[in-house]
Amino acid sequence: MKDKNMKIVPCQKGDFLVLGRLNNIFAKEMGIIPTSLHTLKVAELLFRNTIQLAYHENIAIGYVLGMRSQVDKEEGWIRQLFVKKEYRGIGAGKILVQTELDVFRNLGASIVRLTTDPKNSTGIAFFKKLGFTVDKDYGETTKIEGFDAIKDFYGPGKHRIIFKKVMD
Repeated sequence: MKDKNMKIVPCQKGDFLVLGRLNNIFAKEMGIIPTSLHTLKVAELLFRNTIQLAYHENIAIGYVLGMRSQVDKEEGWIRQLFVKKEYRGIGAGKILVQTELDVFRNLGASIVRLTTDPKNSTGIAFFKKLGFTVDKDYGETTKIEGFDAIKDFYGPGKHRIIFKKVMD
């Protein structure tokens, strides 16, 4: 159920700074290197229409960063999804993804994909609940945590589960 104090808004010029602050929290939680402000600025310039931010009582609490394929216009990718820990459970992640799917649908996408770490059981359950299915079409697979992950997708030893959602 959506929290009445939450709103989802499309990315605006200058929001790369908000994305940067949220991404630093995301990276710390995940134990990964944060996305550079340069990259977030370029994303804002090139993919602004597929980036949404979530606010709760005017506080930025999360975002979804999507990218429409430049090779196949019918394909969209959710590159990052993040909601601050203290705001999880109020529906922000679900609304962010649903909003992003609507944006991709309106842009003519027929399929949306994303990747997740095979050990991210919470994320895997979340995306499956939203109707995403495992996509094995990106190379050799290996079983990890009971799931078919694409072997070495992000380089040696960096296996990923690729999910897809065919748009209705």
